[in-house]
Amino acid sequence: MSNITVPCHCCGTQYPVRWTWFICDCCGYRICSPCIAKHKGKYNTVGGTKCSQCISGTLRSSNSANN
Repeated sequence: MSNITVPCHCCGTQYPVRWTWFICDCCGYRICSPCIAKHKGKYNTVGGTKCSQCISGTLRSSNSANN
């Protein structure tokens, strides 16, 4: 089992690599599930599945443990 952790790009909390992340399909912006409702940036100021960091990306759930 891996003990490597990576940070959420929104809140900075460290989570295991094998975690359920929301990852942008264009730029790779990665956030944890608590941040899906609060991430903000130039391209999205209200949270949700539209990426806040790039113009055309969508945040998709990715569970690394099941891949």
